[in-house]
Amino acid sequence: MLNYPPCVGPPEPRALARADSQTENDRLILWRMLTVAHSLSSKKRIRQNATRRAINKLRSGFLKAQTRLFTDAVVAQDTAVAEAEFKKLAKRIDQTCAKGVMHKNQGARRKSRMQQRLNAIKSAG
Repeated sequence: MLNYPPCVGPPEPRALARADSQTENDRLILWRMLTVAHSLSSKKRIRQNATRRAINKLRSGFLKAQTRLFTDAVVAQDTAVAEAEFKKLAKRIDQTCAKGVMHKNQGARRKSRMQQRLNAIKSAG
């Protein structure tokens, strides 16, 4: 039995008719599975890409949430919380870059800019 990623599931002939319960991304994946792929390897590649896309979206969401926590601390001028959140944010950025979701130069640029913001509230307060 094939293991389908949670966002796709096994293809059904009437899957495209249930557009109201499917997201746009899921419908696109199902359409590709039903119409484009013919060989087993290309069908497997589509499943793998869907799984990786879902995981990368999660990682990006975690990074965005951590960035938001840091930004809220900076806006509140809370230096101690901002320093703690920056450490967590830097770690999350490094993890995201290591997994290939984000380029290492983009990660370095983001960390640099966040460090500048942290230094600005340290010198102001």
